[in-house]
Amino acid sequence: MARARTSPRKAPQQSRSQATVDALLEAGGRVLGQTGYARASVNRIAQTAGVSVGSLYQYFPTKEALVAAVAKRHSDRMIEIFQRDLADIAALPLPAAVRAVVERTLEAYALDPALRRVITHDVPQLRAMARPREFDAFLQEALVMYFAYHADRVRTANMKLAVRILRTAVEAIASEIVVGDEELPHSEELVAEVTWLVLRYVER
Repeated sequence: MARARTSPRKAPQQSRSQATVDALLEAGGRVLGQTGYARASVNRIAQTAGVSVGSLYQYFPTKEALVAAVAKRHSDRMIEIFQRDLADIAALPLPAAVRAVVERTLEAYALDPALRRVITHDVPQLRAMARPREFDAFLQEALVMYFAYHADRVRTANMKLAVRILRTAVEAIASEIVVGDEELPHSEELVAEVTWLVLRYVER
C-alpha cells in the first residue's frame, strides 16, 4: 500500500498566499480538535477556513500533508513557549531552574490539549513531526550542561541518563494530566508537585 504524501505541494510566496495557508492550518487544528482525525475532512477544513477545496489542494496534496503541517505548527508553538527566556533560567539556582523548566513544559502541553490528543493518539505516524529531533537534542544537551554546572548538588554522575529519565517522566505527566485529563489542568499545585518530584530525584 502506497504511503500518503505528507509534504506540502508548494510553499506560499506572497502575503496573500501565506494568509491562506495560515487560515487552513488554523482551521485544520480546530477541526481536528473537535472531530478527531478520521472525521476531519478536507471539505470541512476548507469551509472552516473560508477557502475553496481547490485552494486547499494548491498547497496540500493530501489530508495527511495538511495534518502533518498542523502538527508541525503546533509543535513549533510548543517550542516557542518552552524556549522563552531560556537563557535567564540557566542563571537561576537549581530549585528555581527546575521549577521554571517544569512550568514551561506544562504550559507548552497545555496549548490546545484537544489537538495534542489527536496528534498523539489518532495520528501515531505523525508523532515524529509533532516533536522535532533537533529540539530533543537541544533540550537534552542544555539540561545536561546545566546539571553538570551544578554537579556538586546533583546526586547522579550520569547526567545524560538522568536527563533522559526526567524528560520522559515529566512529559508523561504532562501528557497524562494536562493533555489527557481535563479535570486536572495545569495548576500551581501540579507545578509544585512535579517540581518536588524532579528535585528529589536530582538533588543529593
